Amino acid sequence: MYLRECELRIRRTCLAFVQILLAVWCCSSRLRGGQLVDHPFPGITSITRTENTPRNVTIHVLEVDLTTPGIRLKLTPPGGTLETIRQTTLDFLKQEHAQAAINGHFFLPFPSKNPDAMLVGFAASNGTVYSAFEAPAQSYAIAANAPAINIDPSNHASIVQHHPCQA
Repeated sequence: MYLRECELRIRRTCLAFVQILLAVWCCSSRLRGGQLVDHPFPGITSITRTENTPRNVTIHVLEVDLTTPGIRLKLTPPGGTLETIRQTTLDFLKQEHAQAAINGHFFLPFPSKNPDAMLVGFAASNGTVYSAFEAPAQSYAIAANAPAINIDPSNHASIVQHHPCQA
């Protein structure tokens, strides 16, 4: 019974997330400054968008088709004296010999020259959880116990949420 309730809650959260994304997209489509769309690799769409309201900004978006054969995703693994080793997105891309990379987490301490970092929010790589749901020290960018995206080994995406009864 409890699993069914959790399953329904996850489905409702996913649906609400998609509805929010659609609403944001519909509202923002009227304010576009410009947009370039490219397909640099199979399953990857690169969108570079410029906006001029309320200020000039360039937004880079990577859209990944998880159903494309050969698509694999990897999160920086745990390491160091905190939760992970800090590195630039470009350094991670080169280290992994990847075709595309994104910065997926906020981290602390920031700013810092120390390579060891704590991730803000939930993080797991290859089945190992190394950053728990949390109420972050700096709450300007992420809500307490914010949901996370889980992509399983079969490239199925789902939303995972904090539940106070589960570790």
